[in-house]
Amino acid sequence: MRRYLGGWHAWARWATDSTISLNDPTQAQLFDYIKALSAEIRHGRGRQRSAGAQAVVASMRFMAGRIRLTSLLTGLDSPMVDAWLHSGASAGVAPRAEASPLPLFVVLCLESTIADATDLEEILFLGCVLLMVVASLRWSDAQRVLLNKLSLVDHIIRGWSWRTKTSRGGMPWAFLATGFSGRGWVGKWWDCVQNWRQREPESDFLVPMSSAPMTYTQALTKFRRFLHTRCNMSLDEAAGFTLHGCRCTFISWGHQLNAAPEWIRAQGHHREAGARAMAVLYSRDDTLDALRLQRLVFTRVASGWRPLTSIGRGSAPPVAERSIGITLVLPPSIPQVLAPGSDFVPPLHYLRKFQMTRYLRKRSSV
Repeated sequence: MRRYLGGWHAWARWATDSTISLNDPTQAQLFDYIKALSAEIRHGRGRQRSAGAQAVVASMRFMAGRIRLTSLLTGLDSPMVDAWLHSGASAGVAPRAEASPLPLFVVLCLESTIADATDLEEILFLGCVLLMVVASLRWSDAQRVLLNKLSLVDHIIRGWSWRTKTSRGGMPWAFLATGFSGRGWVGKWWDCVQNWRQREPESDFLVPMSSAPMTYTQALTKFRRFLHTRCNMSLDEAAGFTLHGCRCTFISWGHQLNAAPEWIRAQGHHREAGARAMAVLYSRDDTLDALRLQRLVFTRVASGWRPLTSIGRGSAPPVAERSIGITLVLPPSIPQVLAPGSDFVPPLHYLRKFQMTRYLRKRSSV
């Protein structure tokens, strides 16, 4: 009995946080939890997360049989759940769909909520979500951060993820801590991080849950509840967003602004190739281009530009942008991020087109 209690408690926490029936969930609610377990495998932290996800389903089946929860047991014995288990728990229960970037009003709502919040756990979690948005981090990246390596200098927070999905050696990241609203949410979140660091100086993750790293499924539940309760999304709209959408947001907006390809590549933490890779390595600051893209986004939005809201997962209709009555401010001038008088670097294909045009003109004049 004891070996199954952990998995059953994981399901109980999900059901309670999602305000659904623990004993009699609908098939859609049960499949939503199965999808969250699948996401935990891809984005969670820990070597045993695949076996752990399968153990949760096994625990649910055992407990449902013991206490005779017929409806729950029927759902768990469905062909869809069996297919998920037999696939090695590595695939979702629905066709693959890319994560949707967050709408602008959600990012503004995150800033506003942190600025007004008093609960330290809420500030720490929502601040981590905003960190993922601006620095384009995965949840597993944010939960593999050495607290004693964090720094805040000249409106820039820098950190190090000691392991990522694509790099066992870790990667640096930088976060332009200005925000859109200028309401000082970064300072409040930074104070919470420092308090957590003083309590657990050797901690290697940002967001705790009972002194252990908060899991992907726990974070996803809290995030969707925030979208529903604070951003006034319907439950169906909130269910269309995942934590991976945070990582995609500034990358998507950079593409819409036609930013320089190297800026977008740096924002997405994609490795450089060839000679430029060595130049970046020896520059000792391979986050500079990412900071340039972040400042470009902050500046353009404050100047009146608005990003298009992307189509939802599985070609679902996009969530409409909403006004939440927040005044936007221009970011402060940061010489380390942009050279004086330079606010935008033309995309590489524009430079090539210009060079080719000049070459053809020379040929025609000969």
